[in-house]
Amino acid sequence: MITGCPGIVGVPLLSHLGSTLIFPGLIREIRRQRDASTIQLLYFPEHPTDEERAFSATSAYVARFYPQGSTPPQRSQAAPTPRATSTPAPEVENSIQAAMRAELRAIREERDRLHCKLVDSRAEVADYRELQTELARACARVAHLDREMARLSASLDRVQARAREIAHPRISGRAHFLPSLGPTSLSTGHRA
Repeated sequence: MITGCPGIVGVPLLSHLGSTLIFPGLIREIRRQRDASTIQLLYFPEHPTDEERAFSATSAYVARFYPQGSTPPQRSQAAPTPRATSTPAPEVENSIQAAMRAELRAIREERDRLHCKLVDSRAEVADYRELQTELARACARVAHLDREMARLSASLDRVQARAREIAHPRISGRAHFLPSLGPTSLSTGHRA
Protein backbone atom coordinates (compact mmCIF):
# COMPACT_ATOMS: atom_id res chain seq x y z
CA MET A 1 0.00 0.00 0.00
CA ILE A 2 1.25 3.45 -0.85
CA THR A 3 1.67 5.56 2.26
CA GLY A 4 -0.10 8.87 2.49
CA CYS A 5 -2.85 7.86 0.00
CA PRO A 6 -5.63 6.03 1.90
CA GLY A 7 -7.77 5.72 -1.28
CA ILE A 8 -5.18 3.61 -3.04
CA VAL A 9 -5.28 -0.11 -2.32
CA GLY A 10 -2.58 -2.46 -3.49
CA VAL A 11 0.81 -1.84 -4.95
CA PRO A 12 0.33 -0.01 -8.24
CA LEU A 13 2.61 -0.45 -11.16
CA LEU A 14 3.60 2.65 -13.05
CA SER A 15 1.75 1.44 -16.15
CA HIS A 16 -1.47 0.74 -14.19
CA LEU A 17 -1.94 4.00 -12.34
CA GLY A 18 -5.64 4.30 -13.24
CA SER A 19 -6.67 0.68 -12.86
CA THR A 20 -9.76 -0.44 -10.98
CA LEU A 21 -7.67 -2.14 -8.32
CA ILE A 22 -6.17 1.15 -7.22
CA PHE A 23 -9.15 3.52 -6.78
CA PRO A 24 -12.17 1.45 -5.61
CA GLY A 25 -13.91 4.46 -4.00
CA LEU A 26 -13.76 6.41 -7.24
CA ILE A 27 -15.00 3.40 -9.20
CA ARG A 28 -17.98 2.97 -6.87
CA GLU A 29 -18.88 6.66 -7.21
CA ILE A 30 -18.72 6.51 -11.02
CA ARG A 31 -20.91 3.37 -11.07
CA ARG A 32 -23.45 4.98 -8.71
CA GLN A 33 -23.70 8.06 -10.93
CA ARG A 34 -24.02 5.92 -14.06
CA ASP A 35 -26.79 3.79 -12.49
CA ALA A 36 -28.64 6.91 -11.33
CA SER A 37 -28.53 8.43 -14.81
CA THR A 38 -29.69 5.14 -16.35
CA ILE A 39 -32.69 5.05 -14.05
CA GLN A 40 -33.51 8.66 -14.90
CA LEU A 41 -33.29 7.96 -18.63
CA LEU A 42 -35.71 5.01 -18.62
CA TYR A 43 -38.79 5.75 -20.70
CA PHE A 44 -42.27 4.55 -19.84
CA PRO A 45 -44.81 5.45 -22.56
CA GLU A 46 -47.72 4.87 -20.20
CA HIS A 47 -46.29 7.58 -17.90
CA PRO A 48 -45.31 10.53 -20.12
CA THR A 49 -42.99 13.22 -18.82
CA ASP A 50 -44.06 16.83 -18.28
CA GLU A 51 -42.35 17.87 -21.52
CA GLU A 52 -44.23 15.17 -23.44
CA ARG A 53 -47.56 16.25 -21.94
CA ALA A 54 -46.87 19.89 -22.83
CA PHE A 55 -45.87 18.94 -26.38
CA SER A 56 -49.00 16.79 -26.78
CA ALA A 57 -51.26 19.60 -25.55
CA THR A 58 -49.55 22.10 -27.85
CA SER A 59 -49.86 19.74 -30.82
CA ALA A 60 -53.56 19.22 -30.13
CA TYR A 61 -54.08 22.98 -29.85
CA VAL A 62 -52.25 23.67 -33.11
CA ALA A 63 -54.11 20.89 -34.91
CA ARG A 64 -57.45 22.21 -33.72
CA PHE A 65 -57.04 25.93 -34.25
CA TYR A 66 -54.55 26.05 -37.11
CA PRO A 67 -55.57 23.62 -39.82
CA GLN A 68 -52.85 22.26 -42.05
CA GLY A 69 -51.68 24.77 -44.65
CA SER A 70 -53.01 27.87 -42.95
CA THR A 71 -50.96 30.45 -41.13
CA PRO A 72 -51.64 31.60 -37.61
CA PRO A 73 -53.67 34.81 -37.44
CA GLN A 74 -51.71 37.99 -36.83
CA ARG A 75 -52.66 39.95 -33.75
CA SER A 76 -53.30 43.55 -34.40
CA GLN A 77 -51.91 46.24 -32.16
CA ALA A 78 -55.42 47.61 -31.63
CA ALA A 79 -57.50 46.87 -28.57
CA PRO A 80 -58.30 43.21 -28.23
CA THR A 81 -61.74 42.20 -29.39
CA PRO A 82 -63.77 40.18 -26.95
CA ARG A 83 -64.52 36.64 -28.11
CA ALA A 84 -67.64 34.74 -27.35
CA THR A 85 -66.81 31.05 -27.54
CA SER A 86 -64.10 29.67 -29.72
CA THR A 87 -65.78 27.74 -32.50
CA PRO A 88 -63.85 26.29 -35.37
CA ALA A 89 -64.73 27.18 -38.92
CA PRO A 90 -67.63 25.17 -40.40
CA GLU A 91 -65.46 23.49 -43.03
CA VAL A 92 -62.95 22.42 -40.38
CA GLU A 93 -65.77 21.13 -38.20
CA ASN A 94 -67.26 19.26 -41.14
CA SER A 95 -63.93 17.65 -42.01
CA ILE A 96 -63.42 16.67 -38.37
CA GLN A 97 -66.94 15.28 -38.18
CA ALA A 98 -66.45 13.43 -41.47
CA ALA A 99 -63.25 11.90 -40.15
CA MET A 100 -64.99 10.94 -36.93
CA ARG A 101 -67.89 9.40 -38.88
CA ALA A 102 -65.47 7.44 -41.06
CA GLU A 103 -63.64 6.19 -37.98
CA LEU A 104 -66.94 5.28 -36.31
CA ARG A 105 -68.06 3.44 -39.45
CA ALA A 106 -64.78 1.51 -39.54
CA ILE A 107 -65.17 0.62 -35.86
CA ARG A 108 -68.75 -0.58 -36.43
CA GLU A 109 -67.67 -2.68 -39.41
CA GLU A 110 -64.90 -4.23 -37.33
CA ARG A 111 -67.37 -4.85 -34.49
CA ASP A 112 -69.83 -6.52 -36.89
CA ARG A 113 -67.06 -8.64 -38.41
CA LEU A 114 -65.89 -9.73 -34.96
CA HIS A 115 -69.50 -10.43 -33.91
CA CYS A 116 -69.98 -12.70 -36.95
CA LYS A 117 -66.69 -14.41 -36.17
CA LEU A 118 -67.83 -14.92 -32.57
CA VAL A 119 -71.15 -16.41 -33.72
CA ASP A 120 -69.29 -18.75 -36.08
CA SER A 121 -66.90 -19.75 -33.30
CA ARG A 122 -69.77 -20.46 -30.93
CA ALA A 123 -71.48 -22.58 -33.61
CA GLU A 124 -68.23 -24.51 -34.12
CA VAL A 125 -67.94 -25.05 -30.37
CA ALA A 126 -71.55 -26.28 -30.24
CA ASP A 127 -70.87 -28.64 -33.17
CA TYR A 128 -67.70 -29.83 -31.48
CA ARG A 129 -69.55 -30.52 -28.23
CA GLU A 130 -72.28 -32.35 -30.13
CA LEU A 131 -69.64 -34.46 -31.87
CA GLN A 132 -68.00 -35.20 -28.52
CA THR A 133 -71.35 -36.32 -27.10
CA GLU A 134 -72.00 -38.49 -30.14
CA LEU A 135 -68.50 -39.97 -29.87
CA ALA A 136 -69.03 -40.75 -26.18
CA ARG A 137 -72.31 -42.50 -27.02
CA ALA A 138 -70.62 -44.50 -29.79
CA CYS A 139 -67.80 -45.52 -27.42
CA ALA A 140 -70.35 -46.63 -24.83
CA ARG A 141 -72.23 -48.61 -27.50
CA VAL A 142 -68.99 -50.27 -28.67
CA ALA A 143 -68.12 -51.19 -25.07
CA HIS A 144 -71.62 -52.65 -24.59
CA LEU A 145 -71.31 -54.65 -27.82
CA ASP A 146 -67.86 -55.89 -26.76
CA ARG A 147 -69.29 -57.14 -23.47
CA GLU A 148 -72.20 -58.78 -25.30
CA MET A 149 -69.79 -60.46 -27.74
CA ALA A 150 -67.68 -61.75 -24.85
CA ARG A 151 -70.80 -63.14 -23.14
CA LEU A 152 -72.02 -64.80 -26.34
CA SER A 153 -68.54 -66.17 -27.06
CA ALA A 154 -68.41 -67.74 -23.59
CA SER A 155 -71.87 -69.25 -24.12
CA LEU A 156 -70.81 -70.61 -27.50
CA ASP A 157 -67.68 -72.14 -25.98
CA ARG A 158 -69.79 -73.88 -23.30
CA VAL A 159 -72.25 -75.23 -25.89
CA GLN A 160 -69.42 -76.49 -28.10
CA ALA A 161 -67.77 -78.19 -25.12
CA ARG A 162 -71.02 -79.95 -24.25
CA ALA A 163 -71.45 -81.03 -27.86
CA ARG A 164 -67.93 -82.47 -27.92
CA GLU A 165 -68.56 -84.24 -24.63
CA ILE A 166 -71.71 -85.84 -25.96
CA ALA A 167 -70.05 -86.85 -29.24
CA HIS A 168 -66.78 -88.02 -27.64
CA PRO A 169 -67.15 -88.90 -23.98
CA ARG A 170 -64.08 -88.17 -21.91
CA ILE A 171 -62.01 -91.17 -21.25
CA SER A 172 -59.84 -91.12 -18.17
CA GLY A 173 -56.63 -93.11 -17.65
CA ARG A 174 -58.62 -96.11 -16.19
CA ALA A 175 -59.52 -99.21 -18.10
CA HIS A 176 -62.88 -99.12 -19.78
CA PHE A 177 -64.93 -101.95 -21.02
CA LEU A 178 -65.85 -101.72 -24.60
CA PRO A 179 -68.84 -103.91 -25.24
CA SER A 180 -67.36 -105.84 -28.13
CA LEU A 181 -63.71 -106.04 -27.10
CA GLY A 182 -63.71 -106.27 -23.34
CA PRO A 183 -61.35 -104.35 -21.06
CA THR A 184 -58.71 -102.21 -22.86
CA SER A 185 -55.95 -99.93 -21.78
CA LEU A 186 -56.11 -96.42 -23.07
CA SER A 187 -52.38 -96.05 -23.44
CA THR A 188 -51.83 -99.07 -25.72
CA GLY A 189 -55.23 -99.65 -27.16
CA HIS A 190 -54.71 -103.43 -26.68
CA ARG A 191 -56.70 -105.88 -24.62
CA ALA A 192 -55.55 -106.51 -21.16
